[in-house]
Amino acid sequence: MFFLDWDDTLFPTTHLRTTGCITSAGAVVGAAAPALMSELAELEKEVCKLLEQALALDATVCVVTNASEGWVQSSASRFAPRVLKMLEARRIRVRHARTSAS
Repeated sequence: MFFLDWDDTLFPTTHLRTTGCITSAGAVVGAAAPALMSELAELEKEVCKLLEQALALDATVCVVTNASEGWVQSSASRFAPRVLKMLEARRIRVRHARTSAS
């Protein structure tokens, strides 16, 4: 079983806050500059590769975050849509610590 942290491990939350793309509460407030979008696309490729490698080991893969329900999905939808598609298609578990009891 693999537990992979979302914020600042798989997804550059702090960096997106400092560039003004998201608020400290996680709301999307601005579009990323083209150079940042290019960097995010490269990161997205690497995250997909990592998830594929973990899944290839026939392991359960779970993405965890300390954020509220829906954060992984909404942030991925805006900044890493290929990762979101993979999470959904491969049924990778997503657990939000602030709202998940199990």
